[in-house]
Amino acid sequence: MKKLLLLLCLSLVPATALAQRAQPVVVSNPEPGTDTGLALADLSTSPTSDSILVDQYALLKIQTRFVGGGAATDVGFTCEESDDKVTWSIITKTAPDGTVTVFHPVYTTGATLNFTIRLDVTGFVYVRCTYSGTGATGDDKVTMVGRRIRGI
Repeated sequence: MKKLLLLLCLSLVPATALAQRAQPVVVSNPEPGTDTGLALADLSTSPTSDSILVDQYALLKIQTRFVGGGAATDVGFTCEESDDKVTWSIITKTAPDGTVTVFHPVYTTGATLNFTIRLDVTGFVYVRCTYSGTGATGDDKVTMVGRRIRGI
């Protein structure tokens, strides 16, 4: 009888553990720029997105659409985080050697460019991102689409 009870208990453990594990949930912004405030924004003004609520999310996947009609030779991208939308801090990453560097990749552009960046936003409440472009004019446009991924 004890062996049967033990076997029964052990067979229920994996099912219970799986039932408690949260599945990832992806929340997409409905239209390009709707939640971010960046839809065909003028790259020469270094546009900054609206704050994106990422509380209790693990990842923020940001898709950027760049249309070059001016003289921009690259697109820069920097993000900040805040708990209150008043005080903002640049999001940093820690390199394998322990040094800290600012998250600011640069992409060489042509006429159009689409790229996606995944940010670890675990523990953050709000995130906003700023774009820049070397030599950008009013004809260089950027659109930002954010997708938040819960769990993982």
